Parts: sequence; C-alpha cells; structure tokens
Amino acid sequence: METKKVIFIRHGDYINVEPFDLSETGKGAVRKLAMNLISEIKGKEAVFLTSVANRAVQTAKELEAVWFKNDIDVWFHQHYELWSGSDARKELQHLKQEENKIISVEDYDWINNFIHSCTKEIVIIVSHFEVTKFGPKYLGFPSFEIPKGQARVLDLESKRDRLVPEEDTPF
Repeated sequence: METKKVIFIRHGDYINVEPFDLSETGKGAVRKLAMNLISEIKGKEAVFLTSVANRAVQTAKELEAVWFKNDIDVWFHQHYELWSGSDARKELQHLKQEENKIISVEDYDWINNFIHSCTKEIVIIVSHFEVTKFGPKYLGFPSFEIPKGQARVLDLESKRDRLVPEEDTPF
C-alpha cells in the first residue's frame, strides 16, 4: 500500500512563556480539529508524527485523546526533524540535543522521501509554521500558511487539498 493522503497539522495556539503550553483556546481548537478529521482517518492505517516541541506534543496528545474515544488507534511518534523555526536550535541546545537534527526551511526532501517510502495509507504530521507551510510544496502542492490549530489535508491521488476546519468559526 502506498500513502494516499498527508495531513499537515499546525500546533494549537500556545502561551508564549516557557514551557509554551497550549492555551485553553488552543486546546479547544485542536479538539474541534480532531473531531473534523475523524472521517479522514477512521478505519485507515496511519502513521502519526510530531515535533518534539511542547506545543506540538500537547497538540498531538489532544488529537490522540479525541481519536481514542472514537475508536481510532493511532499513536504519535516524536521527531526532532519536525521542529523548525528560530527557537528550535536554542531549545534543543538547552536540551543538549544535536543541532544538526533540525530541518532547515530549504531542506524538505525528507518529507517527500518519507511519504513515498511509507506503507501507511495516511501520514499525519504535527509541526510548526515552516513545515506546515513549505512541506506541501515538495509534494506538488502550493505553499500557504496554515492557521494554528488547523490542518491541511493533501490527497495525493486527486492532487486536491483542503483546509480543516473549512469554516473560520470561534472555538
């Protein structure tokens, strides 16, 4: 089986003070997003990857909790390579991790290679502005910003994509 869909999820809104926890608004948006994605992933084999940044891990945990309650068994795996942005190098150095594990904005071939070598029907990626904006470009889709707590579903077969949730409503 080859990957048919890729879901890029930008972490939820967070409190801009260490440890950068999700805000209540961010948690609500992510729970709403999880409900909106159920029909995309239920009954399908998926791999679920997230950045190691606290706000991304908390986003993944919120998604996972909603999906488990709806009989969707998908567990997230943390990857240093999915942490992008200016704070990543500083935080990883603080965590005494290798600086070269962080992806640069220009180096997204790994997304294409990973997805095309994956045997799961769906790849779910929780990350940050840079990965969620530029990652789709390397799969043949245009780049644009995904708002915090929202997702972009890429259908690799039809070459169509959509933002989830589609309407911009309060959480």
